[in-house]
Amino acid sequence: MTEISLLVRGRSLGRSGRGRTIREQAGLSLRELAEIVQVDAATLSRWERGDVRPRQAGAARWLAACDAIEHELEDSP
Repeated sequence: MTEISLLVRGRSLGRSGRGRTIREQAGLSLRELAEIVQVDAATLSRWERGDVRPRQAGAARWLAACDAIEHELEDSP
């Protein structure tokens, strides 16, 4: 995946509300996912609300975490 694709897909998690939905479906707290993504919980909260757009590295980590969570949810009974 190209850097621009990671950035666009990562930023769309907040705009669309998908990032928060994925986290909630997995039963993860904001703090738990923030720790995985390596950001402060307040930062992740702002990303989820669409108040602030994550920069490239943050967007890539958030996208990777959400993709992994979705994969786990699909594989679970």
